[in-house]
Amino acid sequence: MVYTLILYFIIVILYFVFPKSEKKFLGWVFICVGLYLGVRYNYMPDYIPYHRTFEMFNSVEQYDYDPEIDHAEYGWFVLNKLFGSLGFFTFIFVCSCVFAFANYKFFDLYKIKCHYLLVAVFGMVTCANFSILSSAQRQFVATALFLLAYRYCIYGRLLIIRDLLSYRSLLYYLLIGLASTFHTSALVLLIIPFLYYIPYKNKLILLGLGSFFFAVLFAGASFLPKLMNSVIQQSNSYEYLMSVVATNEHTFLGVSMMILRILMLLYVLSKYELPKEHAIVLIIAYVSAVFTASTYSVVQIDRLSFYLIAFDFLSYSIVLKYLSSLYRRLYGGIIWVWYLWGISKLFQPIVYDWQEYKTIFSVL
Repeated sequence: MVYTLILYFIIVILYFVFPKSEKKFLGWVFICVGLYLGVRYNYMPDYIPYHRTFEMFNSVEQYDYDPEIDHAEYGWFVLNKLFGSLGFFTFIFVCSCVFAFANYKFFDLYKIKCHYLLVAVFGMVTCANFSILSSAQRQFVATALFLLAYRYCIYGRLLIIRDLLSYRSLLYYLLIGLASTFHTSALVLLIIPFLYYIPYKNKLILLGLGSFFFAVLFAGASFLPKLMNSVIQQSNSYEYLMSVVATNEHTFLGVSMMILRILMLLYVLSKYELPKEHAIVLIIAYVSAVFTASTYSVVQIDRLSFYLIAFDFLSYSIVLKYLSSLYRRLYGGIIWVWYLWGISKLFQPIVYDWQEYKTIFSVL
């Protein structure tokens, strides 16, 4: 808990050190985040299983890879083998640095003032899903590759429909295909370029988006499990996927904040003339919220929203940027109270050893 609180404190301090320099603020924030994630040890539940998998893959020179037994995509197997001689700790450190760099390059795209960026990066780093994503290492690496692909391949380059078949777009699809060799679910990110062409200024479209979100949130239990059953019966992982089709309980505060976020981003999309690069962040954040809302009926879909955490929190910054002064102060205050509520959970009693942040220096 102490190390985690220190990280949060450093992020706030960096804001006061670099109040006018977004690039320096982001650079130092993600240097700290990269180090924090890079030297972690047995933090969050998947760390030890991934460590064992790494050791297993590198136990013999000619390891006989079997996807049915190893429960990992082939790309992940190859990546583990590449770091075999360097060790698991080095593997985690390099992956964490790449992840931090990818997030830095993503946020640096948006020339937003530091006080708005603080809302985004502080919220992202302190949210529970950020820690869970760092634990889910296959998706962790796939997310980093996605953010880099977004930054270099499609940001600012999608203007007309024909651009979906441009060299840059094809490179994006290729990189997402590569990411899917680490975590198959990354294939859902192939939809991202198409979101650029949603006519969000159309009032009927916005009404439809809002209605669909509430339908998934409140009525999804009546149709999503049936829909998922029809899909997963065709899957090679039928038994596994059936085990995660269940009812997931949302907290009242969590659902309330998600509803408020959707209402605010739809309001900003309808009322203000946003640059396309800002509007797409809100659209992607909307899709992420739909994934999260669907967990009321199908638990595993929530993991898809982990790819889009950076967009979720950047959407807060963009919405605040365009709101009038009164609404900005009110909504900003609600967001910060929500953040502090999440941080307060660090002070709850520890049940499992992996809940406490530890560094590799304790075991070297």
